[in-house]
Amino acid sequence: MLTFAILSYNHPVITARCVSSVLKWLPAESIALLHNGSEACHIQELENQFPTIQHWHLEKNGGYTGGVNEIFRRAFEKSEWVFLMTNDTELTAWDLNCFSLSPGIYSPQIWLRKVGRVDSCGGLFNSRTGRLQHLREPLKKKDLSWGQFLYAPGTAFLLSRKVYQVLGEMDESLHTYWDDVDYGARAMKENILIDFLPSVQLIHQGRKTTGKDSFYTGFLFQRNRVLISMRHCPILFKWMLVPLWIRNQLSTARFGRFRRFR
Repeated sequence: MLTFAILSYNHPVITARCVSSVLKWLPAESIALLHNGSEACHIQELENQFPTIQHWHLEKNGGYTGGVNEIFRRAFEKSEWVFLMTNDTELTAWDLNCFSLSPGIYSPQIWLRKVGRVDSCGGLFNSRTGRLQHLREPLKKKDLSWGQFLYAPGTAFLLSRKVYQVLGEMDESLHTYWDDVDYGARAMKENILIDFLPSVQLIHQGRKTTGKDSFYTGFLFQRNRVLISMRHCPILFKWMLVPLWIRNQLSTARFGRFRRFR
């Protein structure tokens, strides 16, 4: 059994487009919408508009990681597979038979704002430089050099229960950004399959939820970039990350300290 889960934080119009696109391909009973600390009026609007899908709630926004972990906990109680995507997406193609897949983490084909403009078919993380790359063509483990890891971008991915039982939850101390990268690196260290799923396709509108908030893009992204790079970089190459660490410290000092997660 598969649960199709959508992670939502406010923006009911965007979320409604996402849910409507999924309902074209899947039955309502297999779809779950997690309201990740959304305002009550937005939740009520979406519950009224889509009464036949499952509505899950988190009272406070747990960031991306908190929302994803809540989906994992609920979905894997009954499902062998979870397909997760964020609310700033629209499903455009779905042809999936999970019984034919090996346990793993799978990236769909993601188009940026319109079909024909590739956003990603997976991701590549170079822990020696702290750089990410959205892949336009799939890579295999054999194509990687030391300190490189494949990952499934958090916009959308398919995950099996067997993998979840090995890896557990995402690191909630990260809150948002680089959590998907960390999860992929952890998976590769456990020799878990990370692969491309071309039969599932979607359009990503691009940071409609967090893109204009400097707390996410200015603070969390840069802080987590250093943390995850240091966490997974081979020890012989950690010295290469010192300039990145220094730049991050200076940037954080200019940016200011956040008193709390929002």
